Amino acid sequence: MNFADPMPADKNRLTLLVIEDNLEFAKSAHEAFSGAHEIIFASELVSALTIIRSRKVDFIISDVHFPYREGEKPKENIRELLFDAMERTIPICFVTQADHHGLTELNEEGYVAIRALNMDDLAESLFGITRERNREKKLFSQLTSMNSKTLNANSKTPEIWSRALGMLRNACAQPSKSVARAIGKVRGLGLTVTAKNGMPQVIPIRSKK
Repeated sequence: MNFADPMPADKNRLTLLVIEDNLEFAKSAHEAFSGAHEIIFASELVSALTIIRSRKVDFIISDVHFPYREGEKPKENIRELLFDAMERTIPICFVTQADHHGLTELNEEGYVAIRALNMDDLAESLFGITRERNREKKLFSQLTSMNSKTLNANSKTPEIWSRALGMLRNACAQPSKSVARAIGKVRGLGLTVTAKNGMPQVIPIRSKK
C-alpha cells in the first residue's frame, strides 16, 4: 500500500461503491450518479467487503446503519469498512441521518450528516474507533474529518449524494497530513500496521520464500 498514490479527485468517470439498504435512498444515489460514473451497490456488510476486496473501486459512499450479518451493529460495520478501505487506499464518505449519531446540537429530525474521509482521516478515525471500542462514545463523533457537513434535509436526495461525492473529491485534493505519511514510513521499514484485532499494532511482514 502506498499512501503517496494520487487520489482520483480529478478523474472524470469514477467507479463508486454505494452502500445503502434503503431502496428509495439507493434509487436517489442511482439518479445522482448514473451516466456519469460506474455505480456498484451493496446493501449489507458482507457483500460490500466482497466488492472492496475483489473490484477496483475509486470511492466508497456509505450509510452508517445497514445490516451486519444478523442484526444492525453500526460500529462493527464502520470498523470493518474503515480497515478495508485503508488497506486498499479507497477514500470513503459516510452519509447518514444526523440526529441518530451523537450530534447533540440537533434535537429534531430532518438533518443529513456527511463526513468525507481521505487517507489521513481514515487512519485517524480507524484508530480512534478502535481505542474507544469499550467505551460508550457515539460512533459518528469518532469519524475524524475536516470535510463534514450537516444539511437540513429530510432524506438522502440526489443532491445529497452529489454533495457527498463533491466533498470526497475535495478531501482527496487536500495536502496529506502526518498520519498517512507515518504509516507509509512504517510499511517502508518492512512492517505492517493493523487494527483488525482490536488495537493498532505494528507487525513484521513475513518474507516470502
